Amino acid sequence: MNSKKNLKDNRRNFLKKGMVGAAGLSVVPSLSTLNFKGGKQHKMQEKEETKVIYRTLGRTGIKVPVISMGTSSNEYLIKAALKTGIVHYDTANGYGNGLHETTFGRILKDYPRESFVIATKIYGMRDDNGMPRANVTSAEFIDDFRQSMETSLKRLQMDYVDIFYLHAADNSDVVKLNMVKDIMQEFKSEGKTKFLGISTHSTEVIYTIVEEGIYDVILTGYNFRDLETGTVKKAINHAAKAGCGIVGMKGLAGVYWDEERKQPINPKAATKWMLQNEDIHTVILSMNTFEQLEMYWSLMNDLTLTPEEKSDLRLGGEISSTGMYCTQCRQCLPQCPHGVNIPRLMRSYMYAYGYRKPSKAKETLRLVDTGKIKCNECSSCDIECSMGFNIRKKIIDITRIRDIPDEFLV
Repeated sequence: MNSKKNLKDNRRNFLKKGMVGAAGLSVVPSLSTLNFKGGKQHKMQEKEETKVIYRTLGRTGIKVPVISMGTSSNEYLIKAALKTGIVHYDTANGYGNGLHETTFGRILKDYPRESFVIATKIYGMRDDNGMPRANVTSAEFIDDFRQSMETSLKRLQMDYVDIFYLHAADNSDVVKLNMVKDIMQEFKSEGKTKFLGISTHSTEVIYTIVEEGIYDVILTGYNFRDLETGTVKKAINHAAKAGCGIVGMKGLAGVYWDEERKQPINPKAATKWMLQNEDIHTVILSMNTFEQLEMYWSLMNDLTLTPEEKSDLRLGGEISSTGMYCTQCRQCLPQCPHGVNIPRLMRSYMYAYGYRKPSKAKETLRLVDTGKIKCNECSSCDIECSMGFNIRKKIIDITRIRDIPDEFLV
């Protein structure tokens, strides 16, 4: 009872602050006045846009605030986000076994359809390498995609989504497959989605997306850990110049510098750093509390990095920590004699220890052929990680989650 009361009190306090702030700064547009078709904007919105930082998702013409919301199953939090002016929401067919799509559908059905932007993603019947499974026919693969899309629309209680992504395409070959492109374009021609996208953690895939020319939006991992090489930034710039909308994710680079969670990464600094790059049109952020929502909402009109925040982003070097964010450079893959999908396992590890989302960690682990994992049989591991990770230790640690029943993972 007390927890419910605290939740309602937090929501009430946040909304009260939000409305006071909105009245003082005029930063929150009315949902009923928003126009995402790229046409003329309502006069009230034009005035408010001088305060809120808006960017346009490439050739889609969709104009959204730079702060967007990742998937959530907290109804109070989603409603509060809508009131602040956050109108772009990202989910996926597999998140929470469908709970997240269902939650968004239950809430958003009460709002005008053109007052928000919703994106969902489908992984499909793919193997450890991200390609269609060898034992699955083209007809079965496409039928599964169709059924998944219908399931997503039913859960969302919508006739269409604004952006439909092929989920976690970290292999360029899957982006090139005709049957994948055909079913994606079929959804678009049928009006089940307005725009097509790819979610990826691979810079190579970003270049391939541009070459294929049919995808409108790219959802990509990008954060301050790219500062040293700039390889992701370069790929993003290439895609933005080609007219692709760019949505950033994984901005907090693992949330913590250490597995013990004693050294958090400054979320405001990390988010501001991402958005210093104007090729990033908006970022999706995980918001689990009203305090987090309020913090990110405060960035809607000010992305200035303070000297202290710049210093915070260098903390890893100062404490000699490798952090928990895997850049997905894939340099480890040819080094493993067993062909283990190390990058995906490192993502699973980050979800469990950094984001504190064991269910998502296990969901990611399910996409890995764990039969190839022979770490316990290797007396030593010679794999050199560009981030300095102890690969063998992390893999042995995270694979233990396979034996934990789903109902115990929250």
